[in-house]
Amino acid sequence: MDKAGKGSFGEVFEAVLKREVADTKVPKRYALKALKKRMLVNNNQMKYALSEWKIMKKLNHTFIVNLYYAFQTPTTLFLVMDFWTRKDLSYHLDNHS
Repeated sequence: MDKAGKGSFGEVFEAVLKREVADTKVPKRYALKALKKRMLVNNNQMKYALSEWKIMKKLNHTFIVNLYYAFQTPTTLFLVMDFWTRKDLSYHLDNHS
């Protein structure tokens, strides 16, 4: 698993599903977003992480990454989403406005 990015409250990793997907014979790649609960709580950000999860689990749109799974350990919240190699939306807004 390779680190794809780092933020204030956690990290994003590229995770690869070992088995082949359908007939493509190409492994499926996911973004695994790991958010540290302690950092979220200490900075009053937990409500935003929960809002992100609630909104993403309801969305299904061509231009928005899909959320496939969400789970937690005692110290970390995890979101498993589509992996996109073209940076995030804020990057493109800043560089193409």
